[in-house]
Amino acid sequence: PMSHDAVSELVNRMIFTVENIRLLKLGKPIGLEEQGQVQSDRLEARYSGNSLAACRANLAGLGDLFAGSYEDHSGQGVVDLLPEQRREELTNAFELVFSQSQSALEAIPEPLSETIVSAPETVEQAIETLRQLQVVLQVDIAQALSVTVRFNDTDGD
Repeated sequence: PMSHDAVSELVNRMIFTVENIRLLKLGKPIGLEEQGQVQSDRLEARYSGNSLAACRANLAGLGDLFAGSYEDHSGQGVVDLLPEQRREELTNAFELVFSQSQSALEAIPEPLSETIVSAPETVEQAIETLRQLQVVLQVDIAQALSVTVRFNDTDGD
């Protein structure tokens, strides 16, 4: 069986990943901290134009970790650690908001550097959906696994 410390680390990293996409990779460029003042210099991968691809890849990795899949391999995932009596309910809650988050990221037009100016509402929608995903991880799943949620010490600088 996996140690509780390892489970705690995994769940916290999942939470931090969602929070980092939400606040750093999307929130800072759209100006969430600057009263809506766009901060295109805060874009990740702004020269390559891969900002959204990076967000989508981070989220896909999170889904793989939850399910226990990697490319064409499958093993134990966070889903397998959930208590039997709540596994179906928690998996459904995660999968619903996870797929909504994927769709919200897919709905943001490329490149992000232009979208933060021309269609910021698509970015705001993704931020809100990712917030809901973070809540499912931070509250429902962390609680079910008796994980103490730590403070995310990265502020992206």
